Amino acid sequence: DRVVHVPQVARSEVSDYFRRADVFIFPSLFEGSALVLYEAVGAGLGIIQSAASGTGATPGENGVILDPVTVDGLVEAVMTLAAQPERVAAWRAASLRLRPQRTWDTYRERLRTLLP
Repeated sequence: DRVVHVPQVARSEVSDYFRRADVFIFPSLFEGSALVLYEAVGAGLGIIQSAASGTGATPGENGVILDPVTVDGLVEAVMTLAAQPERVAAWRAASLRLRPQRTWDTYRERLRTLLP
């Protein structure tokens, strides 16, 4: 009763959903590098994501990465959080601490270091 599945929202509504959420669950099988994970970190959310989704969760810090993604694994991750609200709070705090590492300026600087 504490989980709300939201299949799709307009871009303009994403921040409203993030404000009301505690955890962002993104078990995509093929996303590659989903910007929405950066946005979830920026919003201070804990994250449950697939390995194929990109950079979002740092396991043991602000979330969990499911690899492989299975229904049982996803249910287990959600039920664990439901039973441990202190973990949700810790993940949210960790995402807020990670925000400076996930800015566009930081991203551009990292790209510069990769280019010759």
